[in-house]
Amino acid sequence: MRQLNELEIGQIEQTLRKNGVGDRTVRAELLDHVCCQVESKLAEGLNFQGALTASLQTFQVDEMKEIQASSLAVFHKKYSVMKKLSFAALITMLLICSAYWLKDEKPAASQPVLKVQDALVSLFEPPSRSPLEGDAEITSGFGMRVHPIQKIKKQHNGIDFKAATGTPVLATSAGKVVKAAFDKNYGNYVVIKHDEHYQSLYAQLSTMVVKVGDSVAKGEKIGEVGSSGLSTAPHLHYEVIKDGEYENPATYLHP
Repeated sequence: MRQLNELEIGQIEQTLRKNGVGDRTVRAELLDHVCCQVESKLAEGLNFQGALTASLQTFQVDEMKEIQASSLAVFHKKYSVMKKLSFAALITMLLICSAYWLKDEKPAASQPVLKVQDALVSLFEPPSRSPLEGDAEITSGFGMRVHPIQKIKKQHNGIDFKAATGTPVLATSAGKVVKAAFDKNYGNYVVIKHDEHYQSLYAQLSTMVVKVGDSVAKGEKIGEVGSSGLSTAPHLHYEVIKDGEYENPATYLHP
């Protein structure tokens, strides 16, 4: 996927600033989010201006209710009531100004128009899809189990998907790659930070196609299934970490 150059990132940041996002911290969060969306649209074949327009107009909304509930919990933990109201006001201002800025652009009839609540939840989306396409079989669940190699009972912090070597592994939500390395147990593995609370981990990969610092979109390929590290056969080991604690990834898998 083509990465944005400094000139394009500067143009996006200038657009946010013109649209009333003057707070540096808020603008940085929005800039990272919009850049990720633009890169995803570029990969679909749009030019830069078209990708930016589409990124400011359309978002996935099929899981809005569940993600919104999670987002509100994030706001309660991170901000006071006044800061929440201030942040929401800035987002609203951005969207209103963007509507005027893009008034001459006509979105495709099949694309949903961006709503305020969609933008709010999209900034804090936890892992929300399967890391593999299709109905991949889960061969080992979350919790205590007898380790297949060590033959001792120990905690399994993720779930294992059965898949052939070379099967594409996909990011379960948008975020930034914070680790892409080799470990004697995990083998080749990738960690994506989605926000201040959620991270996801993908292990036993045969290859990795991302590096630390890369921004990835939801559903973007980050590697391929393999059997590296402490493994008996090709599979994907997948973890979800929230606030430093391991969660059962099965609860985050949505059709």
